[in-house]
Amino acid sequence: MNLSRWYFRLLMLRTGEGRIVFFLSMIAALTGFGLTIGRASSDALFFTQYGVDHLPLMFALIALVLIPCSLAYAAFVDRLTLSADSVNAMAE
Repeated sequence: MNLSRWYFRLLMLRTGEGRIVFFLSMIAALTGFGLTIGRASSDALFFTQYGVDHLPLMFALIALVLIPCSLAYAAFVDRLTLSADSVNAMAE
């Protein structure tokens, strides 16, 4: 069996979907790479500006900000309704 056929069967791709999947995979990989570099850079910048001593305070502040944001997001998502069209689109 050809390697590309095996790959297409593994991912359950139809004819003509390979290029789109490859393109979107490259976008996801580039985004992940950028996030990794950005996270490492921001951590290094934080450590050089404030030092490791302020790290526990930063974790506490992040938690205090994240709690109300998560509650607001949950309240927003609970108000959304799924239409029949969106359910059918997800089922395809």
